[in-house]
Amino acid sequence: MEERYSDYKLETAKNGDIIPVLGGIYLHSQYDPRKEAEQLLEKYEDKIQHNTNFLIFGLGYGYHVESLLAKIGNQKFKITVLETEQVVIDSFIQAFPETCEKIEIIRLENPKDIYSKLDFIKFLMKKPVIIKHEASFMLHKEKYVKLLGFKAGKKSSQYKNFLLNPAGTELYLNDESSLVETVNQIKKSRKIDSRAKYLSLALDEVVKREVRGTNS
Repeated sequence: MEERYSDYKLETAKNGDIIPVLGGIYLHSQYDPRKEAEQLLEKYEDKIQHNTNFLIFGLGYGYHVESLLAKIGNQKFKITVLETEQVVIDSFIQAFPETCEKIEIIRLENPKDIYSKLDFIKFLMKKPVIIKHEASFMLHKEKYVKLLGFKAGKKSSQYKNFLLNPAGTELYLNDESSLVETVNQIKKSRKIDSRAKYLSLALDEVVKREVRGTNS
């Protein structure tokens, strides 16, 4: 944890809810954190109704996560939370172990490193709804902005250590489509309008080069 945010404590809001305070910054409303969380999700209401994959920037004490879980109900879903501070993650895990079993929490340290996680790339391919917890986002805005603005490297050597499956011929990005099928769809549309599509093309190039290498 960064030194300037080493001062972590829990306080009580006016309505009795717990509020984490990090480096003097309140991560939720000092009056009604749950109402604040509901108001946050109202901005994403339409997207929540039509999606089952969600990427949340910032954990806090998870009021917005709990509110999202309530809106999703019993349908199949995937929620990934990116949090920069380990002390925040540890505090949440200790307080809400059952909720932790329903979601994935990833520590965001170096924005570049997270793109080396194949599971995360596969998750991005599903085009998750991005929900920004404002207090957490502003606390480490630079890291989240770097994550959003990340551009994949163009050299295949940057990916070869983690991309190939054991067969060495094809990489599956989801349960329905292989990498080859995904890339063909992108090429057919003639649009590379997202980082996920760009990265898919990069992965495809890696596989082709590796296969050519094994056949030569």
